Amino acid sequence: MAWVKTDHAIVAREQLLGGFTGGNPAVFYPISNLGISLVNGRISFEVSASPNAVSVTSDPIPIVNNEWFHIAITYDRNAVKFFFNGASVGTASILTTFGSFFQNQIGHNSIEFGGITIVDQFLGALDELRMENAVRTDSDILNYYNLTK
Repeated sequence: MAWVKTDHAIVAREQLLGGFTGGNPAVFYPISNLGISLVNGRISFEVSASPNAVSVTSDPIPIVNNEWFHIAITYDRNAVKFFFNGASVGTASILTTFGSFFQNQIGHNSIEFGGITIVDQFLGALDELRMENAVRTDSDILNYYNLTK
C-alpha cells in the first residue's frame, strides 16, 4: 500500500518498489524479484522467479496530476488484486513461487544487463509505503484508505 503523487502523465514505466536478490544490487539476478510500478496509467505487479517472470496490470486508473492517490495490491500466491483509492481496479492470476529474501529499492529499479544500466525512476512523491506479510481483504483496504485520506 502507498500514497502516491505525481506532477506529470506517466507514459512509461515508473518503479515504485523494485527488488533483487543476492549479489551486487546493480546487477539483475532473475532468481526472485518483486516489483510494483505505474505503467501507462495502470498499476503493475511484477514477479520473477526462476525460470518464469510474470507481469500483470490493473485496469486503467484516473491519475490526476498533483493530487495524492492511494494504491494497494494483494497477492496470495494465486491471485493479484489491485486497488485505487480503496476500490478494486482489477484482478489477475499468477501461479509461481519465489524466494523470501528481497533487498527492495524504493522509487527506482536499476538493472545492469550486458554493460547497459536501465533505470525505471519514479518521478513523484511516496508516503506511507507499506509491505506486509498478510493478505488484506477488500474491506481492510477500503478501511485503511478511509482512515488515512
